[in-house]
Amino acid sequence: MKKFGIYTMMMAALALGACNEIDEADRLLDYTPPTGERNVLLEEFTGQDCPNCPEGAREAHRLQETYFGLVVVGIHAGVFAGRSAFVTDAGNEYWEHFYSDGNQRGYPAAMINRDGNVSTGYQQQWASWVASAVQLPTYYELSLATVYDEATRSLTVASLLGKSTIQTDESVKLLLLLTENGIVSFQNSNGQLIENYVHDHVLRGAIGDQDAEPNYWGVDVEIGYPDATEVVSQPYVLPEEWVAENMNVVGILYDAATYEVLQVEEVPLVAASSAEDGETE
Repeated sequence: MKKFGIYTMMMAALALGACNEIDEADRLLDYTPPTGERNVLLEEFTGQDCPNCPEGAREAHRLQETYFGLVVVGIHAGVFAGRSAFVTDAGNEYWEHFYSDGNQRGYPAAMINRDGNVSTGYQQQWASWVASAVQLPTYYELSLATVYDEATRSLTVASLLGKSTIQTDESVKLLLLLTENGIVSFQNSNGQLIENYVHDHVLRGAIGDQDAEPNYWGVDVEIGYPDATEVVSQPYVLPEEWVAENMNVVGILYDAATYEVLQVEEVPLVAASSAEDGETE
């Protein structure tokens, strides 16, 4: 992963009130063009009242152990999330856009790289979908670094965006999601209520959802070539009940016209900003 000048990023973030692209002269980042390694996004539509969803969570975990570059986001939405404390406005937006008929089609359900195809109820299909997705080439690279202020619970994210060819002409957006692992709460499992089930990859929100007019879809970005583009996010204040040390930031570069994920990256919210030498590997 590329190295970020954390101090430089922090000072830039404090000076900015919203997502901004940093002038090339102000960037102090190591960068080489992307090599074509593609990560894959698996978004699972789930709910605490879904008796079959623990099986889906286990399959997503197994796939992550198999494919190093697989990023998982659990979206609690729909009829099976009626009592869930994990329902978010961002998740409802994605559920409505990609899986609005999910109450009829069933859970667990997963979508790979936001390609519009949702596999419902048969998580055995997920493996073949992921295996196919990791073989596709990518012309984009995405690296993330975070600055988290424990006292104010404020998070700022710097994203380094690059591409390996000038020929790509997609209109690209950058979306930053926040997920949390290790949340202990109830879960219906095969008709039995488990009170202390551990929920991982839970979507908590999207940077932009705290705006006066919430934004759940990210910001438009222009990616230079051959040099990289750095984007620093607006500050995001974590609610008190979120455990920052258990959280990750998921960055998604996607085609604004088709929603296809071009590259995805995941970093720990806290650990990525705690390097003593001022840099994150």
